[in-house]
Amino acid sequence: MTLGGLALAVGILVDDATVEIENINRNLAMGKETVQAILDGAQQIAVPAFVSTLCICIVFLPMFFLSGVAKYLFVPLAEAVIFAMLASYMWSRTIVPTMAMYLLSAEDEYQADLHVGETMGFFRRYQQSFEHSFERLRGGYRRALTSALDHAWAFSVLFLAFCLLSGGLVFSWAATFSPAWTQDKSACICGHGQACVLKRRPNSPTR
Repeated sequence: MTLGGLALAVGILVDDATVEIENINRNLAMGKETVQAILDGAQQIAVPAFVSTLCICIVFLPMFFLSGVAKYLFVPLAEAVIFAMLASYMWSRTIVPTMAMYLLSAEDEYQADLHVGETMGFFRRYQQSFEHSFERLRGGYRRALTSALDHAWAFSVLFLAFCLLSGGLVFSWAATFSPAWTQDKSACICGHGQACVLKRRPNSPTR
């Protein structure tokens, strides 16, 4: 259940860092220096990000009042989500602004023509390469979307045909979750403070 909690929170974990980076970029676009943009961007979202993180953690608090088997199942899930959210908030308050100092620059972002040919570090080169690749991907998506909108009828027909063909796969898939049991069945019965008893019963027809 701990891994389940991490899988549940993985989409939320990146929100704090994403919001902070976007806010830093907004401050850079306003013409501020890099350091000042990072400080202002981090300060402006500190309280809203903390409140949103706290709200998500509060949602999982009732799981700590469960009892029985449900407690052992869902408490690790709640702990994983809460600790992951707190770690995400601390990460966005410390590491993200530090990395933004190395990866973001007001001059490089908004006056790129003045810095052509300058030596860049590994992180800056990686960030610039990623930005160029992402821009090409976004351009391809924009062209594909424009083409689909210009040929709306043809796209609608192809989409409906794809849905019908996908629905036809239902008839070719298996209808059961587990195969039929063809061997004799065995049961191991254990009681508290007692020895385990292994019982064998003949094969019974599946229902």
